[in-house]
Parts: sequence; C-alpha cells; structure tokens
Amino acid sequence: MPGSSTDGSRPELSDSESTNSDSSEKQRIHSSIPLAESVQSEPHSAAEIDAMIKWHYKQIRILKAKRNAIAPIRRLPNELMTRIITIFAVDSGLFDLKWTRIIFVCRHWHALALAAQPLWACIDLGLGAKFTTRFFAQIDRSGVAPLSIKISLYREYYSDYILDHSARIRELSVDGKANCVLGLMAKLPEKSLPILSSLSLGAPGSHDDVSDDVPRSLPEALWDGRLPSLRELHLECIPLPWSMVSGLTALSLTQCPNSFPPETFSGLLDMLRSCPGLRTLELALLCPYPEREQSYTVVDLPSLYRLQLRDPVTRCEGLLNHLRIPPQALIHLLPHGLHAGSDIRELLLPLRKHTRSPGAPTPLMFKIDRPNGYCTVSFLKTTKLPEPFDHDNLDITLSLNSHPSSEGTLRQMLTKVLKAVPCEGITHLDGRKGYDVGTATWRSIIPLLPALDEVYLQLNKGAVNFVSAMSLHLESIIETNLRPRHIRLLHIQLFRLEGGDTILADLLEALMQYYLDELQRRRGAGNEYGDEGFAGPEILEFEDRQYVLTGSHEEILKRVFALKMGDIVWNGKIYDPVERQKNIDRMRAEAKAILAKYDTEIQEEI
Repeated sequence: MPGSSTDGSRPELSDSESTNSDSSEKQRIHSSIPLAESVQSEPHSAAEIDAMIKWHYKQIRILKAKRNAIAPIRRLPNELMTRIITIFAVDSGLFDLKWTRIIFVCRHWHALALAAQPLWACIDLGLGAKFTTRFFAQIDRSGVAPLSIKISLYREYYSDYILDHSARIRELSVDGKANCVLGLMAKLPEKSLPILSSLSLGAPGSHDDVSDDVPRSLPEALWDGRLPSLRELHLECIPLPWSMVSGLTALSLTQCPNSFPPETFSGLLDMLRSCPGLRTLELALLCPYPEREQSYTVVDLPSLYRLQLRDPVTRCEGLLNHLRIPPQALIHLLPHGLHAGSDIRELLLPLRKHTRSPGAPTPLMFKIDRPNGYCTVSFLKTTKLPEPFDHDNLDITLSLNSHPSSEGTLRQMLTKVLKAVPCEGITHLDGRKGYDVGTATWRSIIPLLPALDEVYLQLNKGAVNFVSAMSLHLESIIETNLRPRHIRLLHIQLFRLEGGDTILADLLEALMQYYLDELQRRRGAGNEYGDEGFAGPEILEFEDRQYVLTGSHEEILKRVFALKMGDIVWNGKIYDPVERQKNIDRMRAEAKAILAKYDTEIQEEI
C-alpha cells in the first residue's frame, strides 16, 4: 500500500530519489503529496477506492515521465530532436498529416512538434477534409511560417479565409468548381502576395455557370509586379496573356489559350524565350500549328530537365524542332493522331537527334505497356524495375504514347522507334504490362536489342507470345546458322486472374517447346552440350506469391526441369521436384501428427 514504509511507497515520490530509509522521512514525504492521506489506509468506500485509483494513476504518469526523461534520446538537444522530427515528417508527407502520429510518443516530442511551426504550414484541404477544423488549427500552429495550401474549392466564401493570409502564402494550389476557382483568381490582384512562388489553378469542365462579372482568364494586373517571387505556374482551362509570362522555372499549361489574340506559334516561342531558366515544361492541347512557309528562331532552354507534350503529333514535332534543350532532359510525349507507322516518321527525327547527342544518357532498359487500345514505350537509364503507375519516374529518359490501329501498325512503330533510339546498351526488357503484344511484334523487337540479358514478364497473353517469339527466333537461327540471342534471366510474375489457368498452361507449354527447340539446335550443332553456346534463359524464375503454379501446371514444370537446360527458381529458391516432394510429404506428416494429437486430447476430455 502507498502508506506503508516498504518499497511500495516509492511510486508517490515526485522529487529525486532519496537515500534516507528512515520511516519518519517517508511519512513526511507522504504528507507532502496531495491525496496521500486518503490512500495511507485501506479504503472502505467507493469514493475512497476511486480516490486511490486516481492517485495511483497519477503516480504512474509521474514515473513514466521520469523514465522518459532518463532515456538516452532525451540527451539530444532540442534543436537536433526537432530536426529529426522534421526529417520524419517530410518523408511521411507533410500535407496529409500522417507524420503527426509521432507526437503521441511522449509529451516532450509533442511539445517539440507543436513548436515546429513550418511543419504545420502545409495545409491540404482536399475533398473530405474538414475545412473549419483543419484550416484554422494549422493556421494557428504554423505561427508566422510561410504557407503551402492545397484546396478543392466548392464553396466561394472559403476563398476569403484563405486570402486573408495572402502575405504568408508561398504555394497555392486550387482546383474544384470552376465558379469558385475563377472567383478566387479574380481576387488575387487585390491581395498582397510578396512570397508566392508557386501558383496552380485548375478550372476544368463547363464555365457556363460562372458569373458574368468573374474574369475567365488570368488577370493582367497580376503581372504588373504583384507576383515578384512567382517561379512556378500551373494552369488548366484558364487563358493567360502569353506575352506577359516571364522568369519562370516551371510552367504547366493545359488548354490555356492566349488571352491576347491572335494565338500563334511565334507567340508561344516568345513566351518560352522569356523563361530561359525553365526546368520543367508541360504543354497540353496548347501548341498552335507552325506555318510551313515561315522560319522561326530556335528557343534555347539550357536548364530544362523535363519536357512533356500532349498535342497533335505535327504540333509536337514542330515544337521539338524549335527547342534547344540539354541532352540529359527527360522527354515524355503523348501525341494525338499517332495511329500508323507513317505518322511517327517526322516525330522521330528530333528524338533521334536528342537521344544520340553527346552527353545523352544511355538507355539500359526498354519498357512496353500494351493494354487494350494504346501503347506506351519507355527507355530508362537504370536497370531497376519501375513501380506500377510511377509516371514521374526520373529514370525514364524518353517515353512515347501511341494508339496503333492494328498489330501490324504497332510492329511498324516499335521498329522505327527502336532504330531511332540507341538500343545497343539495353540489357533489360520490362514487358510485364505488354498484355496485347503479339508474337510477330516480339519477334521484330528481339533482334533490335542485341545486348538483352534479362526479361521480366507477367502472366498474360503477351508473355505467352514472347516465349513463342523466342522459339521462332531459334528456328531462324537454325536455318541461318547464326549465333543465338543470349538471355540470361527470364523472370515471370504469376498471380491469380480470370482465365489464368489456361494462360499459365499455354505459357508453360510454350516454355517447354522453346527448350525442346533449343535442345534440337544444340544437338544439331554437333555437340550435345552446345558448341554454339546456350541461348538461354540460363535462369527461369517464377515469382509466385499466390502459389498458382501447382497441380497439372507443376507437372509441365517437372518436364521442363527434366531437360536440364538451366536453373529454375521458384519464389527465390532453386526448384527441385524431388526435394519439393520430400518437403511436401514431411509437412503433411507433421500436420497429420498434430491433428492426431489434438483428436486424442479431445477424446480423453470427452
């Protein structure tokens, strides 16, 4: 009990640990603590019990605070600890506030996080966010730190709350209802925006409900020295005065015509010329057609790092021919009207010049995405497989989107692209999303990648077609007595999908046929062990986390294994059907023994 003179009284000590063991000293300490008198004797009523529980909880909190205070991490200066919290917050994401879970570790961290005003200055008011609670709470906690605000605006009066803090806004990103977005835009010239460096406004959709007194284009007054710090501008469906844009490092325009007609190709080039420090340029549905009879001065953008164009193919080609950009610049093209092999001819000329210029990164991986309806090819300067839907991957040096009308058209396009881009150093092929790539297309691609070493596929029809193309490639080798194309690793990712059993069976049969063709080629060379070298793959690897490769499918795999044509890896381990069967029998025996044991115990209890 807390009132005893034993060690049980220690939790109520709030001062430093005492070395005096005299009971009278302990009694003096007891009397100095609130509620101590009420807990020194056995409780007899509910009120006394509640008081004792409350007292003990208080002592536990005191001891926890002491324990935290003597932890090694508490020896760090507050400045260093704040820096650690900041790094964690930035890595976790400032806008979604996921980093705030760290403030519940202890009171000290909670206090440090609350005092770190810049961490609270990134305010995301997207759909679902409670404006009144989140906005005002973060405004208060951010103190005087510069604000970065993202908002999906569907109520006009919210814009007044935001612009009341205009002097502190460094980054402002607004989308939502067109009437609300344009209404906020109209108020910008009335506000002081001395540190605004990034402005993003998106008003897609119909503007029919916009009031007549609300301007549809970016106000000209904004360019009259009211945005002295502006360096990044992102607009969607909002016209702007092209001739007034200058000094930007990032420019993204989607359906943003010139608010000062006429809209000409030379006007677009003049706007870009006034921003020589551009590092990022994204233009969509914007470029005017260049006049064939007129000559234009090339625009020099020596700092450009990323260029993305989404316009008709002739407009993309016209702009590429009139931009001088560094060879290290990343180019992403999404041209409209790219349906036939002839459509791509003119576009490949500037791409060939760019990718083969001195200093351009050497492509190491070729990636093809071919779902139904379109095809995107990408060249990467790394051998690391890109993550799905990673459209902003900085390792993609060139990507080109097209909508081929047929498989033959796709084959023509890919052949032209691979001949234009230097592919001699490409060692990796990412065909995981090549769902609808046909056998003839794969067969035309393989010879154009002479250094191909590793291939990555997924369980789909495109993977079956790739293996079939490898067999056809071997047939041509046998007929012409050429040296085979060597592929060291064939990695296939398996998963469950509708119709997957049939596709997997076709894939394994195609692999079996390929290995048989390879065996025939090696024996035809006059040496069973292959004087001409092994065409591969030396390693056949299956990533099968859902254990799709079982039953009848594994029987085909056993036949492939019996050919002894290379290593088979299944989920990171060398596949050996004999050892696998032993492991299965052992696990079954263990499971049977466990079931028998529990069944015996149940019978004894009954």
